[in-house]
Amino acid sequence: MYIKRKLEDAILRNLNSPEIIAVVGPRQCGKTTMVNNLMQGLEDSAVLTFDNQNMLAMFEKNTDAFISSYVKGNKYLFIDEFQYAKNGGKILKYIFDTQKIKIIISGSSVADLTVRAIKYLVGRIFVFNLYPFDFEEFLLARDANLLKLYVEYKGKINLMTQPSKSVKISDIIHKRMLKYYEEFLLFGGYPRVVLEENYEQKKNCSTLFTTLIF
Repeated sequence: MYIKRKLEDAILRNLNSPEIIAVVGPRQCGKTTMVNNLMQGLEDSAVLTFDNQNMLAMFEKNTDAFISSYVKGNKYLFIDEFQYAKNGGKILKYIFDTQKIKIIISGSSVADLTVRAIKYLVGRIFVFNLYPFDFEEFLLARDANLLKLYVEYKGKINLMTQPSKSVKISDIIHKRMLKYYEEFLLFGGYPRVVLEENYEQKKNCSTLFTTLIF
């Protein structure tokens, strides 16, 4: 099941601008899934990953061949795991300056992507940070109908206390919100953890992702 991310609208608003879009954030927060979903609606697009050593080698060592294979004839180019490209910013600047194509890159190493790439791409790149689900995205995944009520009453209630009599929300609804909020606080917002129904698997995934990050 795909859960729409809040960041998508900001990215869509910039798809028609010439600047490169960089989506950065921790591993397993949903960068690849989100951008792939966006790319599905775009004609004349290429989706690559630098997990593929052949693609990465062509990009770094034979950029003109890379352009012929993946840039020519396309309007959009998405490169995932861009942090693996050692001179990625410099090469990307060359492609940006010589080719008419919208480029989107993503990567899990914020420092590598921003420091290595941006010094060559000043004025040519927009950087978007994607994080794990916030509580509203969590509710969208777990109970979309409850999300509508949460948005309506947000700012009027404190999930950790009983709502005042002036707030017309039933105890049952409030308890459902509190149940999900406690789950969110306990397990976090990583998409795979949120979408996992089995409690033990959810706990194991949460522990694994914490280990990967820290």
